[in-house]
Amino acid sequence: MIKLENIYYSYEDEIVLDNINFHINEGESVVLLGNNGCGKSTLLKLVAGLIYPQKGLFSYENEKINKAYLKTHNKAFRKDVSILFQTPDTMLFNPTVYDEILFTIEEFAIEADVRTIAKEFQIEHLLDKSPLKLSGGEKQKVAFAVIFATNPKLLLLDEPTANLDPKSTGWFIDFLLDKKITTVISTHNLSLAYELGNRAIAMNEKHKIIFDGKIEELFQNKELLLEANLMHKHKHAHKDVQHSHFHIHNWN
Repeated sequence: MIKLENIYYSYEDEIVLDNINFHINEGESVVLLGNNGCGKSTLLKLVAGLIYPQKGLFSYENEKINKAYLKTHNKAFRKDVSILFQTPDTMLFNPTVYDEILFTIEEFAIEADVRTIAKEFQIEHLLDKSPLKLSGGEKQKVAFAVIFATNPKLLLLDEPTANLDPKSTGWFIDFLLDKKITTVISTHNLSLAYELGNRAIAMNEKHKIIFDGKIEELFQNKELLLEANLMHKHKHAHKDVQHSHFHIHNWN
């Protein structure tokens, strides 16, 4: 479905994606792992067609994605490929939640009903409210409803559970499993990685991919977890005994 070959990207003189290579087949669920600043969010933006490789090739369904392609195929690509940013405020701009969903329906000429979509995402009670006055978790659910309204083929999610409480997180995981959609999900929460995907792509602080394979294999490799800053070591005091041991990071 998507293929990245020798991708480089930098902001001014700082490289944020360094020789990135991988492909994802239709139906795969991929978890993108690495510490803050390693390039995960930039990589998702590139796959979403919001920025373009400065070197290398990015293709979607065998089409090279660049400014020239999106100039004539922008709406079709945007309908197929949806991205959810870590901060939902950047995606919400209409007066009400109803208008947020309606905007997407009308923009892409979708045969869908706002209230039916709202019911699926359990936000019917929010339809008349301003999205900007909602809680973080409510905003996240509204953003989910908006991006799923197009019935995308590829879903890109940047820390999607960061604003969700445990109950909503469980609902979201069940929802994704039922949809069986191709996903690339960036997360810090390793305890959720098994739930969110079966393949892991890990990046290090040098903005390179250091692992691409089964999640179980990554979690069994202490050296790679340390290099990706997904594991750390610190001291503990138990009664009068002080010692150090490794911890896997499980925060959002």
